[in-house]
Amino acid sequence: DTVVAGTSQMRTWGNNFSFDIQEEEFAGSKNRIIDHIKNREQNCMIGMTKFAENLFWTAPTVTQELPHGLLYHLPYCATTGFVGTYPSGYSTYQGLDISTYTGQKSYGGVYVEVTQDDLISSMRTASIETEFEAPLDAMLIGDLKGGSDDIGYYMAYTVLKSFEDQLRLQNDSLGSDVAWADGKAMFKGNPLTYVPALRTNTRYPIFGLNWAHMKHYVQSGWWMKRVMRNA
Repeated sequence: DTVVAGTSQMRTWGNNFSFDIQEEEFAGSKNRIIDHIKNREQNCMIGMTKFAENLFWTAPTVTQELPHGLLYHLPYCATTGFVGTYPSGYSTYQGLDISTYTGQKSYGGVYVEVTQDDLISSMRTASIETEFEAPLDAMLIGDLKGGSDDIGYYMAYTVLKSFEDQLRLQNDSLGSDVAWADGKAMFKGNPLTYVPALRTNTRYPIFGLNWAHMKHYVQSGWWMKRVMRNA
């Protein structure tokens, strides 16, 4: 077999806001000055968006019924390479033993400082080691076909500032590895992006993500589904 299926429990979450039925009637009348219900709904959506962003950059617990964050798929590791570790409390990845299915192993490493000989050298190696493409252009499975990648590096501002300081110290240029483009620090042509949700993460992780290979699937009819309930 060339395709192995993993398993993952269906996970959902939602948010809510309340209003009185009389408010609804008033909001639709000619006497309306401000649509308070619409304002509460917008605040509800903002809160849910912030929650989803924070959830994305965290590691799940074993009993968590919410969607799994990025650190489930790219867990921390203590050594460099395709180490394929599991998040704390887990013994499989999507139900698969990655010591058997080694293609599921993630690449990771450790660093101490943002310097040429430490982090930048490690990122150079990682960018080469993880440059995977489909073996054939005419793949039968569309998601496995080679194509344009949307790769970015994500980190707390403390780390991003260290990159920017390196650029300043070396005359705004580190050759072909780290450089400026349109006012933004880049690594091998890919942007370095500050993530607010990582500002309190004292491990100062750096994630290299290829958005072309990250897919989200939602049950039909349940994406942003709205339900009215009477209290």
